Amino acid sequence: MERQFLKKHEKTVFWATVCGAFLAILIFNFLTPLMSDDYSYSVVVRSIHSVEDLLKSEYEQYLSWTGRSVNHLILKSFLQTDKWVFNLCNSLNFVGLTLLIYYNIEGKVKYDTPVYLLINLFLWIFSVEFKETVLWETGACNYLWGTTNILGFVTLFKYACSKRERLKRPALWGILLFFTGVVAGWCNENTSGGGILLILAALFVVWREDRKIRPWMWAGLAGMLTGFGFMVAAPGNRGRAIYADDNYGGIVKYIARAYKITLAIEHNFFILLLILLALYILVRTQKRTFQELETVLLYFFVFIATCYALVLAPTPMDRAYFGAGIFLIMAVIQCFVKVSEGETLVRAGKRFFISGLFLYMAFAYVDNVVNTARIYRDYQNRDAYIWERKAAGEKDITVPLLHEGFESKYSFGYDSDFKEDAGYWINELICTYYEVDSISGVPMEEWTAY
Repeated sequence: MERQFLKKHEKTVFWATVCGAFLAILIFNFLTPLMSDDYSYSVVVRSIHSVEDLLKSEYEQYLSWTGRSVNHLILKSFLQTDKWVFNLCNSLNFVGLTLLIYYNIEGKVKYDTPVYLLINLFLWIFSVEFKETVLWETGACNYLWGTTNILGFVTLFKYACSKRERLKRPALWGILLFFTGVVAGWCNENTSGGGILLILAALFVVWREDRKIRPWMWAGLAGMLTGFGFMVAAPGNRGRAIYADDNYGGIVKYIARAYKITLAIEHNFFILLLILLALYILVRTQKRTFQELETVLLYFFVFIATCYALVLAPTPMDRAYFGAGIFLIMAVIQCFVKVSEGETLVRAGKRFFISGLFLYMAFAYVDNVVNTARIYRDYQNRDAYIWERKAAGEKDITVPLLHEGFESKYSFGYDSDFKEDAGYWINELICTYYEVDSISGVPMEEWTAY
């Protein structure tokens, strides 16, 4: 009965699930205020009044701090609008990423709602630092938007390759793929590198089947390499390198970094790797060949390469592994789809796995949305208080810290909260935003008496 209903209404159920995914992320976007670097970039955009100003601002950052120009142009554009604009667009972008992952999974049925649901569950549960890479505005523009741009280009490229015999206007496709490739290559150092590997893999598939690579395909690869080259050549990257805390020099430095990356992989991906291992063993016992599993192995290889590419970067934060995590999630989902459902026990196991994750996420969502709303309330009240004190002529303002005990996996609030010391870097950064001399914090229980 259940299967008959799903088959009859498969399209409606699928798109209803997509809408549910949008609403789920939209709520958290609206409960995420400006935090940390959002304030400093907001100060920068106050002096931007035209496209020329925007480009000049980004050029200065390219020279002094980072080469991720595409991501920061997106961020600065959003910071010139009301926050609700970003909330809406960021939610659409997140859903776009889920659909891109879904499109790239091979062997699924049409309107495969269980697979799409599993993609969303994996992103919510296993994404690296979801609060920083998906919800925090600065982090989302750097990681979520960058990854979506990269995977979007890879998807477009693979689609064009699949239609290569019937592709109309190949010259225009070459131009399109070159410029979209530049954007994708100019997003994020290690994730863009992973995207280049996927493009090379797509070209290899075409060569294996046709023994011929079309000029417009080379244009797409050239575009991505061009964007990647501009990003890694940014003079600002050398400036950031001085903050490296390496204790060694020469080759030992890179061995030490590789060791730290290995520990980071264990910390961020152990459960995902365990799931992938279990699924891989299962599909191999079902007599799946290596050729049938080559997409799984490709995504896993790109995951490993994207992680260890960070050996070239000084002390990467955990959020730098976000794109790598997306590639690993794609490997796991692809392997899940490859599991044959011929046996009743296996079919029941797959359903139980999805249902169990959904049940876990349902409880986690309710708990975290309540705590995130509490954090958001504290931020809003404090923001209103600072503007009120400033309007009253105060230049040295004392504010309450967040209530204790409201920690949420999906809020960056506590990590970017004020400190009692007015000289703390976040306090000083936010002083610039509010244009006051100093801001210091006191614990909430002391604030009531104060």
